[in-house]
Amino acid sequence: APKLSSSDGRRSESIVFDSKFNEKLEAVR
Repeated sequence: APKLSSSDGRRSESIVFDSKFNEKLEAVR
């Protein structure tokens, strides 16, 4: 169970990072 929760946390963090990165790209445009 701990492994699943940790992987889910990484997924959510990566999603937030991707969204922020996309926002930065749009700002550059």
